[in-house]
Amino acid sequence: RQTNTFGAAAGATIYHTNENRDVLGSVSSSNDWQWAAYGKHPVAKDFVSMGGQLPLVKTLSGWIDKGFELVRSQRDRPPRFCSWRFWVSGGSGDNLSCGLLRDSRDGAGRAYPLLILLNGSLDHWKEHWDLLPFACERVWNHMEQATVKMYDSLRGMEIELERIPPPSPMWAEYSTDKEALCGVQTASGNERLREAVTAIEHQAQSLGNATELYLPLQQWPSIDPMAIVGCWHSLLKAQQPSVPNVVFMGGTPADVSLVIFKRPLTINDFVRLWG
Repeated sequence: RQTNTFGAAAGATIYHTNENRDVLGSVSSSNDWQWAAYGKHPVAKDFVSMGGQLPLVKTLSGWIDKGFELVRSQRDRPPRFCSWRFWVSGGSGDNLSCGLLRDSRDGAGRAYPLLILLNGSLDHWKEHWDLLPFACERVWNHMEQATVKMYDSLRGMEIELERIPPPSPMWAEYSTDKEALCGVQTASGNERLREAVTAIEHQAQSLGNATELYLPLQQWPSIDPMAIVGCWHSLLKAQQPSVPNVVFMGGTPADVSLVIFKRPLTINDFVRLWG
């Protein structure tokens, strides 16, 4: 399986308190898979907003607006190229959102993140949330490829995003993929990977009931990042079986992390992800 270094809905409760407001407190939606995009891309002169009317996009766009404004106001903060794959719990039922948030710019060269989101119902995913990196891999790969393509028109970009493949509930297959990559239950023959898994197990046991986790992945540069992310998901589920609110995977090419929130997001979370 060829994987990229992480280049990387629905209704939501929005808390209008202050600039450090919480988002993603709860999310709900219908069963149909829908996509949406918001932000900037070189195909447009200014902001892009296309696809379904997903309330989660409205929620996240407000979070991005406030967070990116705060990042730009910090003059001592050097610009970084960021790309994050992520998934968001849909609250009740089997609702799930997965998406991509990455640095981009409009046709005039003005920087602003681009958000792409896919939302729908994935059977029994909450019992298998540790396998979501495998279930959503095709989704994220397509989104990443779509963001770097050059288009003649907004319609061309829209056509490409309409082709995003929804995830499938092939949990037995994903479990096999995880075992083959991680070597948790099957021998991989990779001594470096076995050492990494042992280190991850020790770290996971010390996390307790933390509501936010920032886990650097670049300490294992020679290992497929999908294997490390898969191992972390599996071990975190064993330690803390409750479903997270949102999980991010990515960062910069030199600083790749897995970030897990078991609470609503705040503006300062965006600043840290983008900083």
